[in-house]
Amino acid sequence: MRTKRVARLGLVVAGGAMAATLSSAQPIKAPPAAGLRPWQRVPEKVVPDPGAVYAGLYRIGTLVEGYSEMTGASGGRTPGIVFTFHDWNKGGLLSEEPVLQTLRDPMEDDTISPLDYAEQISHDGSVLAIAWDAIGYFFEHPDYWTGGGVQPITYGEVFGGEFDEYIRTVAGQVKEFGKPIMLSPAAEFNSIGFASFGADGDQYILNAANDDLYSFYGDPTWPDGPERVRDLFRYVIDIFDEEGVENVTWFMYSHTGYMNPEELDESEKGLMFALHPFFYYPGDEYIDWIGTSAYVSNDDPALDLAYAIGAALDAFRLFTDKPYFIPEFGVIDAEGDSRAIRMRVLFDTEMPAFPDVRAWAFADAPLWAGYFDIPRLGNQPDEIPAWIESVWESGRYTNRIQTGRP
Repeated sequence: MRTKRVARLGLVVAGGAMAATLSSAQPIKAPPAAGLRPWQRVPEKVVPDPGAVYAGLYRIGTLVEGYSEMTGASGGRTPGIVFTFHDWNKGGLLSEEPVLQTLRDPMEDDTISPLDYAEQISHDGSVLAIAWDAIGYFFEHPDYWTGGGVQPITYGEVFGGEFDEYIRTVAGQVKEFGKPIMLSPAAEFNSIGFASFGADGDQYILNAANDDLYSFYGDPTWPDGPERVRDLFRYVIDIFDEEGVENVTWFMYSHTGYMNPEELDESEKGLMFALHPFFYYPGDEYIDWIGTSAYVSNDDPALDLAYAIGAALDAFRLFTDKPYFIPEFGVIDAEGDSRAIRMRVLFDTEMPAFPDVRAWAFADAPLWAGYFDIPRLGNQPDEIPAWIESVWESGRYTNRIQTGRP
């Protein structure tokens, strides 16, 4: 089940109104937003370490406990980046009206707010990365596939200014916090873009009215779903800039296997051109890090790191050289067997083969173990020595975050 790499992708959109050929020999740039954001200030951004990859933790729920557990399992080493979720809408897709939560409201485990947590881990030199998801689609919800259901937060409302006060409130909180933090207003951007077609931006790509992917929003030569997601990033980041926020590192990332033909149904493969990251990308003047989730298998050698990120990285590299971040990174094993050998191969061999990857956050939480077949780190005793030796003692990874101007 090995993927065929996308080395060249022809894009023909809007019935020939615009044609662009993407190839590794001919890099391209996304069109600029109206009024580019000049670097008027020296921002406090997370920047790559030229000599090592940032090793981190991906956690939802019992965050403080999880941070302590991983620190103990790692021989006292704290994760460099801690990745988690904190959506705009606490009520989820089933709420008729959004229940907005700021970064000073409690997280999912109701024990601590994101910024309080960021403050705590900053004392160890760690940085919090948050998928601060605005629209909030979920595969499990039927409206993802059919559209037309309750959508508590819509693109029209966001772009119409109905959430400006909320965005500015959060911007003020982050500015007051003052220390480096990483944010993304769209978790796994392509999953959201997949269901952002149609007149209201709530249609799955295969259900778009009259198979029209271009005419309902913005530029008629640009796929509507990716264009809406692109503009969401620009809209939110512009407001943060207006508020003078200097300490946010903005990132965007896709789901695992993005741009990999093996991940698509036959009905979807013909639409791959409309899902290319080129159409989603807000521009280098907006984004500091790009990336992909990466879930590899302990049992199936074909589901390796190349399968998870290879095609996406190739596609991104056609138009940007931003550093690569894997916010959601895990080794799947439904039986709970030892992953020690798989982890050694992953960190000793597979990861060094992708030098563009400069940061990752390893999934370790009760939620993953209970629902997504990702056992806790140390589920089998030989995993801890494998982790310490292949991560912390290898010299390839670090938990010391560097900041500065990109």
